[in-house]
This record gives sequence, structure tokens and C-alpha cells, in this order.
Amino acid sequence: MRYHLKVLVPFILFSLVFFFVGEVNSWQKLTEIQNSTYNFHTQMKTKEEEKKYVDVIKEFSKNNEFKVYAFNLEKKGEREFYYRIYVDGKEKDYLKNKIQCKSDYEIFKSLSLGKIVIEFLPLDKVASTDIIEEYYVFCTKDTIDEFRELTIKEFLTSKPEEGVESNEFYKWVMLM
Repeated sequence: MRYHLKVLVPFILFSLVFFFVGEVNSWQKLTEIQNSTYNFHTQMKTKEEEKKYVDVIKEFSKNNEFKVYAFNLEKKGEREFYYRIYVDGKEKDYLKNKIQCKSDYEIFKSLSLGKIVIEFLPLDKVASTDIIEEYYVFCTKDTIDEFRELTIKEFLTSKPEEGVESNEFYKWVMLM
């Protein structure tokens, strides 16, 4: 009997740790999608207005260190989440690396979260599929202020909020 306990207890502990590490990896992917240096809200009313705004973003990005992306989260069932991430060029590679995606379309499964689908689409596709209310940016404070000055009169955007571009998620998990 004691021998069975000596084998069973380590097996259960190993299984729990293995499960926890896998779940933390899934949670980390979802939190990394929303981590940026700045984020701001928009209030576009039409897809045409959204397209015009995306054109301004792309033009501004060409001349500045301004990595921008947006995403839409669609809950397809009780435990099924579909993320459409709109991003271009080097920014896409940066973001894919950050959330550990190897391709433009990936499916992750988690016991606690369920099925998670992540799809990367070009920023131009925003206006044809969704009206995005929040954009995420990696840049300096001066750059985000310059962008806001450029767009504030034509488009209704919020004052950029500082995002979270750190390991706050890991600190939180370690405290658990």
C-alpha cells in the first residue's frame, strides 16, 4: 500500500504541474495579444470611415517607428474564442513571435479556456470585416502624440492610454 502511495503522489503532482504550465501558456497567448505600449479607442460609424483611418495609419507608419495592430474577438460558443488580428509587414512578424504563432491561422486548445483560434489578416481588411474600436501601438510617446495631432480633427479618437508591455502577466501568475 505504501509503495502505491509513493508512486501515485508524485504522478499526481507531476500531472498537476504539467497541466498548470500548459494552461499558463494558453492564458499568456491571450494576454500578449492586448499588450502594447499604447492603445486608443476610435468611434468610426461606417466602414468607409474605418478604411480611410486605416489608410492614414499605414501612411503614418511608413515614415515613423509606429507598429500598430487591431483585433476583434468573437465568442463562437461557451468555450470557443476567435481572434482576428489585423496587422501588416514587420509588425505581423513581431506580433506572431510575441504570441508564439507559427502561421497566419492557428488553433490552440486549453482545458480551462476551450478552443482558441487566432487568425492574422492584413490591416486593409479591417474595413471589409469589422469596425474596430481599439487600436494597439508600439511606439514612443512623441510618436503617439504626433499621430494623435494628425488624426484628432478628422477622426474621433481617445487620448492614447499607456498599455502594458512587460512581464506583468508572469508576475501575477507567480503570485498565485
